[in-house]
Amino acid sequence: FKAMIRSNMTESRQGEIKLDTFSYKTVNKMLDFFYLKNMTKALKVDDVLGNIDYLELLKAADFFQVPLLKKLCEYCLVNKMNKTSVFEMYKTGQLYNAEILLKDAKGMIVKSKAEIMSKGGWKEKLKELNDPDLMLEMIDNGNSNSNSKNDLSDKYCYVTGELSFFATLNIINGIKTINTKMCTN
Repeated sequence: FKAMIRSNMTESRQGEIKLDTFSYKTVNKMLDFFYLKNMTKALKVDDVLGNIDYLELLKAADFFQVPLLKKLCEYCLVNKMNKTSVFEMYKTGQLYNAEILLKDAKGMIVKSKAEIMSKGGWKEKLKELNDPDLMLEMIDNGNSNSNSKNDLSDKYCYVTGELSFFATLNIINGIKTINTKMCTN
């Protein structure tokens, strides 16, 4: 925003910024996030973000360069990611340089390659990603039929919804935690 207002851009000359690229709900949620005043230790991530299209909110956070909101959206998207949506999440990670989303989607693709390859259309989806490193990693990963109960390839779970907002900030700032007991299918 600062660059738009302080520069010689149209927004500065007209004194207004049009936010028609994103839905009203997304822009409103982002503004709520900016002006979040009542930060208590009991505040949950779900209370902050609520029921929102995390994909669109991630795009907005990337566009407006709001890294904390972007990371929160990445964790929420990873929590919702499954083998059906994993290619879309990987592509989103590529497009928006969403490192957490990209890393976890790649991990799910590689760990679940046997199941993914057993379904039609996987080759086209993989070609769309245009990522030779991912293709090589799928080839190199020999043991794809892991049936361990501790295998997280079916669903990743970052403790976002159940943790306080402060605890989630700690996770984002480097204390990475995966707690499968808090996952729901």
